[in-house]
Amino acid sequence: MIIWMYPKLKSSGITNNMEHSISVLIPFRNEVDNLPALLNCLSAQVYSGKWGVIFINDHSSDNGAEWLEIFIQKEEVDNLRIIHSPKGVGGKKAALAEGIKYASGEVLVQTDADCEMGEYWLQNLLNGLEENSEMVLGPVAMRPQKGFWSKFAALEFTSLQASGAAFTLGKKPIMGSAANMAYRKSALANLQKSGENLSSGDDVFMIQSLGKEDPQKVKLVLNENAQTYTDAPANFREFVNQRARWGSKTAAYPSKLAIVVAGLIGGISVLQCALIVLGFWQITYLVIFATVLFTKAIADYVLLRKYANLTKQTNLLGIFIPSSIIYPFYICITGMAMFFKTTWKGRTIQK
Repeated sequence: MIIWMYPKLKSSGITNNMEHSISVLIPFRNEVDNLPALLNCLSAQVYSGKWGVIFINDHSSDNGAEWLEIFIQKEEVDNLRIIHSPKGVGGKKAALAEGIKYASGEVLVQTDADCEMGEYWLQNLLNGLEENSEMVLGPVAMRPQKGFWSKFAALEFTSLQASGAAFTLGKKPIMGSAANMAYRKSALANLQKSGENLSSGDDVFMIQSLGKEDPQKVKLVLNENAQTYTDAPANFREFVNQRARWGSKTAAYPSKLAIVVAGLIGGISVLQCALIVLGFWQITYLVIFATVLFTKAIADYVLLRKYANLTKQTNLLGIFIPSSIIYPFYICITGMAMFFKTTWKGRTIQK
């Protein structure tokens, strides 16, 4: 699979693209500490077309919504507004649906309130939206905090981004992130989406649904200038909870390819863990484990290094060797955690 993926990863050049009218949608819940940095990034954007930002408050319990309202009034920002999710209706999907009602742009751009980006983010991301496409994805990078587990989480997320980018560039879109994506508002009209009963997955389900209709509808801009940045989980518990939350929706994917890829990764990890256990009885199994681990690590490193070079994240490769050893056990732990309750900002995730 990696042999097929490797040549697909190529940097996207800057092209002259028509200007779109844009509505940037940012649902948020309890993000008062992250809002100032995000606003600084948005105010620095270099984009000559018409664009505005809609913040959707998902029943925040901190004073983030109040702080943002005061900021808008004080600074008199004419392309920035805040709306609130209706009472009794919570969750990111509901917040996005509310934001879309107020969006006037022909193109909707999504990012998260805990993200930051460079001044040419919008310009570069929208370069990927061609006449025959409905959606464009951009790269997302996790910035590790202190400690090994945060670095491991950032590296593992980089592997997900690399895989998602390769599949999209190979005309088989199955993965992306709502932290950096844009799509035509008109594409939502007749889109047959699945997973609407789940708490999360608004990004992946939309990507796979559009790709199922026509793979050409989903593009990707692999360019550092189109990249957004977010902090990696701070510790092992946050990391596993986040990944279990992401993985809990796998069975509902509309793309069979996505389920097969997830099953392949899970199956290889279970095999490696089983070989370790069997090695207590017969050393031959440990030899097989070492062979599988070494072979897989070489393939993983080749793909990761190429993607890390393209997105300027090679600093994460310093922990690649210990991460490769830990990875199968992490997958098995996360797989088991999916069967238990996961939470996000004080809410239980529906599975």
